[in-house]
Amino acid sequence: MASSAYAFLSFVFYTIFLSFGSYKAEARRFNDISSLVSKGLFDSIFLHKDNNACPAKGFYTYNSFIQASRCFPQFGRTGSSITRKREVAAFLAQISHETTGGWATAPDGPFAWGLCFKEEVSPQSSYCDSSKHSMAMLSGQILQRKRTYSTIMELQLWTSRQGPGI
Repeated sequence: MASSAYAFLSFVFYTIFLSFGSYKAEARRFNDISSLVSKGLFDSIFLHKDNNACPAKGFYTYNSFIQASRCFPQFGRTGSSITRKREVAAFLAQISHETTGGWATAPDGPFAWGLCFKEEVSPQSSYCDSSKHSMAMLSGQILQRKRTYSTIMELQLWTSRQGPGI
C-alpha cells in the first residue's frame, strides 16, 4: 500500500514539475514582444510612418516600441499564444487608428498611414470631463503635468478614466 501511494505521489509531483517546467519555458520564450512582432511586420503594418508627408516621420520606431513594451511586463506576455497575439494586435490597431494620416484615396489605402501624427490636429475637445472631479483640470491641463490631453495621441485619455496616479 505504501509503495502504491509513493508511486502515485511521485507521478503527481513529476506531472506538476513537468507542467511548471513547460510554463517557465513558455514564459521565457515570450519574454520579449519581438517574438510576436518582428521589425518587418511592424514596418509593414505602419508602411508610411516615415513618409515625408507624415509630421511624426522618424518619431515612432520599432526599437522604441520594443523598449516601451518592456515597461509593461504583462503586455503581450500572459495567456495563450492566441491571447497574446490578440492583445498586441488590438493595441497596434488602436495606435494606428489614433495616429493615422490616411484618407480615402491614400496610396496603399487609408489604413496604411498609422503612426503618421504624434499630436492631434485641431482637437474638438480638451478631453476633460468637467462633471468628473477626480482630476483637477485647468484649461484642458492636468495640474500635475501641465500638459494638455490633446497632445496625447496614441490612446485617447479622458479625465473621467484617470485617477491620482497620473
